[in-house]
Amino acid sequence: MGLAVCMLATVCGVQAAGAQGTSGNGAIVSDIALRDQLIFNQESLLNTYRCLFNIDTQVVPGGCTAGSPARAPAEPAPFTGTPTQQEVAVRDGLIASQEALLNVYRCRFNRDTQLVPGGCTTAEDDTPTIPETPPAEADSFTIPEGPRGDDTLIAVGRGRTCAVRVDGGVACWGRNGLLDQVVLAGTKDVVAVTTTNNKGDNLHACILHEDGTISCWGSGSHGKLGQGDRSSHHVPVKVPRITDAVAVATGAEHTCALHSDGGVSCWGRNEYGQVGDGTTTERYSPLRVRGLSDVVMIAAGSSTNCAIHSDGDISCWGGTYESSDSGPERFSAPDALTSVSLGLFRTCATSVGGDVYCWESRQRPSAAARVGNLTDVAAVSVGDANTCVLHRDGGVSCWGRNSAGEVGDGTTSTRHRPKRVAGISDAVAVDVSRGSFANVEGWHVGAHACALRADGSALCWGGNEAGQLGDGTRQNRLSPTRVEPIAAIPADQVPLTPTERLRTWAKLVVQEHEADYPWMRIAWDHIRDQTWATQSGDGGFVVSPCYTSAEAFGCTADEMNLEVFSLDTLVHELVHVYDLHTGLAPSRVWGAVQLYFATTYPGCHDGGNRSGAEILADTVTHLIVPGAWLTYYQSPGCPELPPRSEPSGEAEQVVLQGLAGQVPDWYTENITNGAELWAAWVRDPSLPALANLADEFGGLCRTDWISFPLNPDRFPPADSNPFRDGGC
Repeated sequence: MGLAVCMLATVCGVQAAGAQGTSGNGAIVSDIALRDQLIFNQESLLNTYRCLFNIDTQVVPGGCTAGSPARAPAEPAPFTGTPTQQEVAVRDGLIASQEALLNVYRCRFNRDTQLVPGGCTTAEDDTPTIPETPPAEADSFTIPEGPRGDDTLIAVGRGRTCAVRVDGGVACWGRNGLLDQVVLAGTKDVVAVTTTNNKGDNLHACILHEDGTISCWGSGSHGKLGQGDRSSHHVPVKVPRITDAVAVATGAEHTCALHSDGGVSCWGRNEYGQVGDGTTTERYSPLRVRGLSDVVMIAAGSSTNCAIHSDGDISCWGGTYESSDSGPERFSAPDALTSVSLGLFRTCATSVGGDVYCWESRQRPSAAARVGNLTDVAAVSVGDANTCVLHRDGGVSCWGRNSAGEVGDGTTSTRHRPKRVAGISDAVAVDVSRGSFANVEGWHVGAHACALRADGSALCWGGNEAGQLGDGTRQNRLSPTRVEPIAAIPADQVPLTPTERLRTWAKLVVQEHEADYPWMRIAWDHIRDQTWATQSGDGGFVVSPCYTSAEAFGCTADEMNLEVFSLDTLVHELVHVYDLHTGLAPSRVWGAVQLYFATTYPGCHDGGNRSGAEILADTVTHLIVPGAWLTYYQSPGCPELPPRSEPSGEAEQVVLQGLAGQVPDWYTENITNGAELWAAWVRDPSLPALANLADEFGGLCRTDWISFPLNPDRFPPADSNPFRDGGC
């Protein structure tokens, strides 16, 4: 089938750009007019291709109808003003860009290829390609055909960033970055990625595959992974019954997919009606949103979703929106909309005219107000109180709260008006995250933003507490910084079983932290070959039997089992290995640490003659992972601790000194003889502590009273001194 449109300027009777001379160093009006007409013809042809091949249709003014543009474009207005050579140069650059995109379409869809200079070559899969296009490096990120959801090319979340690789894989960095590096190894045919952008810890992410299927991984709370239950999955798992998706969007505790027929399905938490099935019942599997059709773009927020229709209308549901039997509320905007993004406090959308409209979260789109000082916008992304937009010329503008540098202007001053981000002129996507507040979650993670560039590289700026900027540091950046390439695990080294994935990930974690925490290497080297991924119902546990004999006594760490693959869980269990295996830690130093926790928190989650072990492990975990949930500090079961406590300054100092190989000050100040040591130890007996301190003050006089489990009836009298400094 031929195309009833002009293929080149000369075919339409318009002389090619640059063919007519200029007078001196200036330009004449005909130079401008010729180029404007050519730009118009190219854009008309691009829109025809877009509708015909159903690609990038969201940028076609008025959308597409029956494979053709719904409305004819407006002819270019006559040029007014004084023509300059710069005016010509700007137009020549746009003409070249448009012609390059036309050639991509021609080769990709094998249409009008005779118009491509040099022709097209055919790849092994029979997909036409342009020979002049150099291959991207494997560590760069891909650029799919166009937006399919509010997160597509690059997706940012709380302390996390993900992007699609040029080889069809996925790379993530920041929070859970090392785990993602392992579990995402071997992912294929990915065209879009989205990750939770909320303030909670139950993070999940999803990817869209070329074949229309969706895979999700992470927390399964509320059924948001779509597996028919609330199970969590470390590795991406396919969402059943989704085979024709063209977009996916993750909310705080729910997920939505856009189907090729223009319908939408959602699943997960439904307390506010965000699933769109007319109920507030959690849904563990995808359900169609009632009454939605002709949708071309979707976006998900914390508990609200919005969809853009082919005619530029917008429908929203969940949160404060009301849904009826006929489906979500539908609104007509001041101008036909092309994309939408839902932030914490407001929602913003872009129009076909390149404008941006925003409204407060509790308002309706009918209350939208145009953002001034913004033109020629292609996409928008909204965070907490900050917003960034992508301009059609490849620039990025941001404004709003700037406490972590998320506006990217080199300062931390709040910006009330949009400001161009310096150094970005070739972006193809931009996304902003939400941050968190220390007084709410115990660990502040600043908001950040990232932009994907035309060459496949990424730039990020803002908060970096979790390494979410990908520059290899934990320092906030007030202006864009380049993301360091994320090396993929070679295909022949991809771990295949849960235990292989666990061991590979744990090895990477230890390598990253051992310079600051050498004890982690000691513990890991001991337990590495006896580490297992399990489905125990517990986050993790260490098998640690104790032994007594006439010659020796102590405990061992024989196995480490993990169900939850999280940094805080791994650290907690590695502490147990280091703590409970007699001989791994320096005896006197670590025995003093063990004694402190046993005697300071008597009866606290007693693990069978291992008193204080859980509180000790929670304390170390808190130092390494400040935002970790401290199960034993924050749960009932400690007479000396109110629920929801945190480590004291003294407890942290004891741990820090012990891990540094120094006997804690608490011990040297309070334990000066065998009698004081014995009085402290019998308060809540700990066999590991006794094994490490058995040589103190000349050593124990005798050990025949030591058994496992410990039997208080066999102990020396509480007011005695069983150490040799007491005279035996």
